[in-house]
Amino acid sequence: MERQINAALVAQLPAHVWKQAREIACDLHDEPFYGKSPELLAYACRGEARDGTTYFYRVATAYVIADGVRFTLAMLFVQPQDTVAELLASLLRRLRILGASVRRLYLDKGFCTIPVFRNLAASPWPVIIACPVRGKNGGTKALCHGRGSYRTQHTFRSAEYGEFTATLAVIRTRTTHKRRRQGPVHWCWLVYVLFRCDDLALRKVQRWYRRRFGIESSYRCMRKVRAWTTSRNPALRFLLIALGFLLVNLWQELRWRFCQVIRRRHRYLDAGRFTLQRLASFLCRAIEAIYGMGAFIEADIRPPPPKSVIY
Repeated sequence: MERQINAALVAQLPAHVWKQAREIACDLHDEPFYGKSPELLAYACRGEARDGTTYFYRVATAYVIADGVRFTLAMLFVQPQDTVAELLASLLRRLRILGASVRRLYLDKGFCTIPVFRNLAASPWPVIIACPVRGKNGGTKALCHGRGSYRTQHTFRSAEYGEFTATLAVIRTRTTHKRRRQGPVHWCWLVYVLFRCDDLALRKVQRWYRRRFGIESSYRCMRKVRAWTTSRNPALRFLLIALGFLLVNLWQELRWRFCQVIRRRHRYLDAGRFTLQRLASFLCRAIEAIYGMGAFIEADIRPPPPKSVIY
């Protein structure tokens, strides 16, 4: 099923996606799981408590950032014994099979591990990885000082994997209230691990990494069009999640083909002409036309007469 889904994700992508090197983002997505049987728990991964559970069905995805459109290129079902380094290697292997040329690779904090660093050190691509700020007296938190951003070398240490020295971009940036986007301005620190980005200005590291958050939008879009089930079967849940990503890819492709507007010899994408909600409405109408729509129910007894109201 995983092989068929990965083939379907790229079956009808526009040709311009493969014509030049693209920015690729990889991430992990969790769906809550509430089963208790040992057979089903063997397919669930542990995580931080969310939605009343600490067990999740997890998928790993690779996401391409193209001109005005973004597609999910690869998708893997994550099992508890899979490591982050193995998942990333599988996603990158899938990209090589597809012939995708990587211009820059963006990774979340979940990939900030020493085995991943060692694998990426041997790859030819520029990579930007978000690094968590940790430590009390040392660690990456000790690097967050001063009044300006800077570049430095830092050694990561692990009792299991040893040591690894990498280049870090320590950026001091301003932030406001997340919801109001107003109010007093506060300063915060962001840390990124860089590979083959020596000529990249620090002010561009944060701005370019922000493009990775499009993969988070793909998860929200997938949840809007995916089918929901109470089944605890991991294969069925993985299939429904994959169908959601297929529908999002289809929506992006249709919008690219039919919603371009020509203005002054230039083309741009009119995103408001064909929204994801409109695609969902089209699908609902097509399903109703095929299977019919229920407009009444059958009752076995006659309903009691309404009580008279005295004013």
